[in-house]
Amino acid sequence: MTIGIFEIWKPRPEWYALSDEEKRDFISQFPSFFKAVAEKGAVDIAKGSYLCRLGSEWETFSLTEVSDYESAAYYAEVGDALGWHQYFDHLFIVGHKVSQLEFDQHLMKSRGQLQKHQNYVAKERLG
Repeated sequence: MTIGIFEIWKPRPEWYALSDEEKRDFISQFPSFFKAVAEKGAVDIAKGSYLCRLGSEWETFSLTEVSDYESAAYYAEVGDALGWHQYFDHLFIVGHKVSQLEFDQHLMKSRGQLQKHQNYVAKERLG
């Protein structure tokens, strides 16, 4: 099973209160975090973070995949151990990957509605 982790965050006033040296010290912990979670199979599918300040109250988001919920919990625990929440407001959203058919089934809740939906989509695609 593939588990996706969507994280979005923004600095808290406590972050801005730190000196540049204190910020560098905090940021210097990131490589050990990434190494620890990578050893448990975490993959940074975003290949970095996305800045999202324009039109959003949030500053940054990232996307990571792990193999199971236990690994997702480990990812959260290692991040918490850094003291992340002291300096950043943070949303941590976890879900499992599904196929398009599984997603459609989830949305439609019944096979009859799903078949009608798939027929409609097929007609729309064929024009």
